[in-house]
Amino acid sequence: MTLRDGIVLRPAWVAVSPPPDGTDADVHFAVPVGSLVRYRTLMAEPDRWGRIVAQMFVFTEGQEAPGRWLEADLAGAGRAVVRPEPQGRDCAGALLARERGARAAARGVWARGGIRVHRADDVAEIAAEAGRHAIVEGRVLSVGERASRTYLNFGRRWSEDFTVTVPKRLWETMGPGAAWRGRHVRVRGVIDMAGGPLIAVTMAEQIEILSGSAAE
Repeated sequence: MTLRDGIVLRPAWVAVSPPPDGTDADVHFAVPVGSLVRYRTLMAEPDRWGRIVAQMFVFTEGQEAPGRWLEADLAGAGRAVVRPEPQGRDCAGALLARERGARAAARGVWARGGIRVHRADDVAEIAAEAGRHAIVEGRVLSVGERASRTYLNFGRRWSEDFTVTVPKRLWETMGPGAAWRGRHVRVRGVIDMAGGPLIAVTMAEQIEILSGSAAE
């Protein structure tokens, strides 16, 4: 979004994606010329493309602020996928809830042919996403705690199957390993390859606990 004074804003915590029907992802949420935008910057400096990362609220003159929370509307309509960032973590719960509603209703990018939530046991499919942001869901079979990081293993062949790593400092806030074995979770992040596909988690918000049984 470009403001009248030339400032370019990037919505925080969401990545806008075109829906599978090929329509413009921003049509429904286009901000009319002349709208007022109230935003909260989340980074001291612009990103490498010169954009300011911010939470945005859009309203018209005469309308009581804060107006429409753009990121929440995008996630709730299936026009964007939640991507956790170090800043603005207080918005995580609300945005993830909006995204879950859109996914359950198969709206926007969650419609047939759109973005997939990969099964943790489908190793080949996850590996095909190497270098890209993905969402993977499955049950933790075992936990390997090491000096600097902990491994959440989703298969019995830990060197080949899907794995999540958690740095020691974050793991210390997540509870004992025994509590994680058997949990059904949804993890999001960039897919790396280290024998098998792997997501290196750096924030607790990257892992959603799915009540220990069926997926939401």
